Amino acid sequence: MSTDEKYRPILALLFRQTGIYRLMLGANAGKIGAVRELRRMGASYELQDKNGNTALHWACIGKNVELIEWMLTDGADASAINMLGRTPLILLGIMQAVSVGAY
Repeated sequence: MSTDEKYRPILALLFRQTGIYRLMLGANAGKIGAVRELRRMGASYELQDKNGNTALHWACIGKNVELIEWMLTDGADASAINMLGRTPLILLGIMQAVSVGAY
């Protein structure tokens, strides 16, 4: 059984409950190779989870600056707004502040 087959039921459940797509998971985990491959296969930056977060929001939550920069050059929308009115880069600032205890 491949890894993909092994986790397919878990990913399906995760999507049904949260609307999180594989591209979002890869972005959050900082998996630049996976994000590039998913994009090559046609994954869209425009999709949003149930909270309005895009893959770029998820990358910013994960704080992987190299991946964020790559996604921006690849066409991810830095002005996308989630249900809380936050853009991906606002989330990045919040996550950076949280990690240093300033938020």
